[in-house]
Amino acid sequence: TGVTICDMEYQVNINHADLTGMLVGNPPASGPPFTDDHGTAVCTIAAGRDHGFGVKGIAYGAGLQFTSTWRRQFGTGFTDYVSGLTNAMNLTSTGDIIILETQTVGPNRPANPPEGDQTGLVSIEWIRSSYDAVETAVANGRIIVGAAGNGKQNFDDAVYSTNVEGWPNGQGPFQLANDSGSMIVGASLPLPVMAADFSNDGATVDFNGWGTDLTSGGYATPAVLDYGTKLCYYNDFVG
Repeated sequence: TGVTICDMEYQVNINHADLTGMLVGNPPASGPPFTDDHGTAVCTIAAGRDHGFGVKGIAYGAGLQFTSTWRRQFGTGFTDYVSGLTNAMNLTSTGDIIILETQTVGPNRPANPPEGDQTGLVSIEWIRSSYDAVETAVANGRIIVGAAGNGKQNFDDAVYSTNVEGWPNGQGPFQLANDSGSMIVGASLPLPVMAADFSNDGATVDFNGWGTDLTSGGYATPAVLDYGTKLCYYNDFVG
């Protein structure tokens, strides 16, 4: 209690029963490329309300906010992490938490990956402007928790410190010397406890969290109690 969690993603189901009282600082522009399921799942895991049914989140007493990274201009949709972080900063105060759910394309991303293949996707701190925005948020007292990404990458690989845009050669955002101050989190398997093979890793990854077989809000599957927008639940969410 007494802390606000601001989630940053494409979109979220603000009407979900476990997200009562959630405030949206800036809604997504029309036509995000993904559904609201992933955002809803993460928000219910983080702070789903304790009201006797559904999901009780880890920090169920926290304030809950959402800001979208999806913008449109001249009829074209695009992801804008910096504006998302700026909005998240405006919604929060010193000591509050901003969750960066999103990931971005890294140097090892295949040119034409199969649909659903996340190989080569990395933390948004790979983009220099996003790294700088994260560093600014940390300097202003926000606690930043960011996804390492599901790209099967090792951030200690030389490709992540060679000719990186916006950095001197031999440096990059995933080197410990350039730590932005955020907490980057990879995924682990629950039983046996071990790193998930789909998750990124490396020295800059600060923590691993349970990344599979999670019960959450969102998605319409056999685990659903009700196929309406307010009571969708899922028993196999993969972070």
